[in-house]
Amino acid sequence: MGGAFNADFTLVIFAVVGLSYRRRQHDAKFLIALLVCHLGLAYVATNGFEQYVRQLAPLYAIVVGSFAGEGFQRLSQNPLADRRQLAAWSLILLVPLTQTMWPPLTHIAERRPLHFQPPALVEWLQQNIACEEAVILGPHYHYIWMSDYNYGSIKIDRYLLTIPQYAEMSAEEIFRMVEPAYVIMDPNFPSRSVLLGDSDDYLLANGYLPIEERTVNDEPVRVYGNERVIAQQCLE
Repeated sequence: MGGAFNADFTLVIFAVVGLSYRRRQHDAKFLIALLVCHLGLAYVATNGFEQYVRQLAPLYAIVVGSFAGEGFQRLSQNPLADRRQLAAWSLILLVPLTQTMWPPLTHIAERRPLHFQPPALVEWLQQNIACEEAVILGPHYHYIWMSDYNYGSIKIDRYLLTIPQYAEMSAEEIFRMVEPAYVIMDPNFPSRSVLLGDSDDYLLANGYLPIEERTVNDEPVRVYGNERVIAQQCLE
């Protein structure tokens, strides 16, 4: 992932520099569009995020494609030079393409299942959850199989603290406001929760007890439940 990101970022930098150097009318339009889009994202963003610029991927692809087609040339090239440049760029683009395609090709070559199996504790929750109204907090990955339930991110305090109406609240106040009936603590997916971190100390001190545990990748994965909250939410 990191290598592919670095390669893509390098291509974008070269493309922006190339378009700035060429200074043609459509190059200026691309650069203005990039600038306006970034300013727009900066205006609506509430916090920094690693996927911040994902929405601009199509525009970046056009910019890189334009640079790949014409490079630093301000005038059109002869057909032979165009073919040589196309061949050179094809070799360069093999780097991120190989990094992107290698994991799925390896997965298929090893005849692994096309559909991921749900985590063990997800299956357990689906079979043992007291009611569909019960609030569950856990890793984002588990939501793929829990979309029919009242499931939320275990990082919810981190997200809400960036919203002005919750900014004055503490992480503990947000947790009490959400009041989950179940909490999935999975070391394979670090929580990054402001309040919980990767420890169960807060849960144990506030009436949550481990009610199911499995070992995944030599790590203990636990579901914590609060009987009082479970009873309250399921009666409602």
